[in-house]
Amino acid sequence: MHKTICLLALIGHVLAVVPSLKERADIIEQFTSIREDVTPTASNMTLLTYSAKMEKLAKTWVARCVRWYPTLSKYPEFDGTGMLRQNSFNATQRFENLAFLGRQAKDYNYENNTCGNHCRSYKLIVWAAATEVGCAKAKCYHEPSLRDIYFLACVFNHVYDDLRGRPYEEGEVCSKCPQRIRMSTKSVLQNPTASW
Repeated sequence: MHKTICLLALIGHVLAVVPSLKERADIIEQFTSIREDVTPTASNMTLLTYSAKMEKLAKTWVARCVRWYPTLSKYPEFDGTGMLRQNSFNATQRFENLAFLGRQAKDYNYENNTCGNHCRSYKLIVWAAATEVGCAKAKCYHEPSLRDIYFLACVFNHVYDDLRGRPYEEGEVCSKCPQRIRMSTKSVLQNPTASW
């Protein structure tokens, strides 16, 4: 009996995968490129670094194999974070393919703070106060379709109000950035101060 329970626990266990060092650098490069390319320009866009703490949250979440976002009443560890989630039946979910989310910029109207179509992921990526991100992915079993489903999540820190407000303040590029966390692809690539 005990062996059967242990075997069932092992079968049901989902192994979440975290990015390699190169993939972490790619994630930061992709998100930084999107953040630098906002229209209108952002006065307060801060530097985004990779975070082991945010990665751990993402890993914990994708290992649950659920298609919804965490509720704070049940998962208080996600307070003050925002999550970018993708799920697909396609096995080619890759961390280096996140740049396509920048295309959602065309659906976002900064002046009215509205989305013409899908732009939640874009708003999250360009949320100026976010300074850390961590990602993970998992292969899960989707019982209704009798197929595998692939989950990918990236968790950002300092995201509040469920993305209802504007993601950044319009103005001269980084004119309101704290000196120690100024936005720059060059500084990200030359000094990845991530907590890897």
